[in-house]
Amino acid sequence: CGFDVFPSLPPTPENKTRYAEFLDDITTVYKTDQESRLLVLPTDADFPNFLDKRFIHFVLTNNPRIPANPNNCDLFLSLRTSSVFDAGTLDSIKEIASIARHHFGSRVHFWTNQSDIYTRGEVNRAEWEVSKRKDASDSQ
Repeated sequence: CGFDVFPSLPPTPENKTRYAEFLDDITTVYKTDQESRLLVLPTDADFPNFLDKRFIHFVLTNNPRIPANPNNCDLFLSLRTSSVFDAGTLDSIKEIASIARHHFGSRVHFWTNQSDIYTRGEVNRAEWEVSKRKDASDSQ
């Protein structure tokens, strides 16, 4: 299950602000209870070395992630878990999709079995582009 953002967000100042507000909202909702930790943020003191700090990671099936930097809002295409899910995962994804819909409106498309919009390859390519952009700015 998951949701897609289509059409994708052009990297305008307004969309970067919307994306930053979306990140703030999910952080506020999901970082309040450390016992039921759902988010792993790049700023966490205990951020695992094996995760990529360019992303916010969700502790859900398939470890979905989204760009942590609002400058990469145009590469936020999808948040997805495997098609085999439990009720808790489905509820979490629905709630995150609802928060996304609050910020991005009708661009947010929820699905339960498989995305009809983006392929896994397109999402992987967008995640790779986040890494490429970060690497380019690191070398400057």
